[in-house]
Amino acid sequence: MEWPSVCLQENQFENISNYRHFNMNEDCLYLNVWSPKVDVNDERELRPVLVYIHGGGLIVGSSVLKYLEGSKLSTMADAVIVTINYRLSIFGLLYSDEVEHIKGNMAFWDQALALEWVQQNIRYFGGNPEQVTIAGCRCATDSDHTIGQKMIDCLNQMNVNELIKVMDSNSLIFNGK
Repeated sequence: MEWPSVCLQENQFENISNYRHFNMNEDCLYLNVWSPKVDVNDERELRPVLVYIHGGGLIVGSSVLKYLEGSKLSTMADAVIVTINYRLSIFGLLYSDEVEHIKGNMAFWDQALALEWVQQNIRYFGGNPEQVTIAGCRCATDSDHTIGQKMIDCLNQMNVNELIKVMDSNSLIFNGK
């Protein structure tokens, strides 16, 4: 299996065995999908979906960490597992007046677009778009800090279906209804 490129970042992980490879590239906006075998044409067989957003403080990280490989979890949980890459560091948080409708925080826009893609396409992979859970670590789920609120605001602006309920456990639940 070929893994997508890692988004550009300071190379702090070159000696860590959790990385499958470390091919950094600007062309890095990918998502990975693992799904149990289901009949995608039968609504009753559609499975819950877990979207994992990697941590790293919006500076480092990737969906290619070995612990994010979702084939075993997909089988054990009988669920569709999705991991995403998003732009990091200055590429993800740079601000510009040049583009009127998108001023900055591209990392959050990338995450929101990935969630929108999941809503529109996960059915083709056996996932139920009305049963999507968002999980992650650090910035991905930390609702007690402004960074989590920025993600929620960004997602609300993207209008991805009446979206996010923030729970006390710092996890985000996606409500597709």
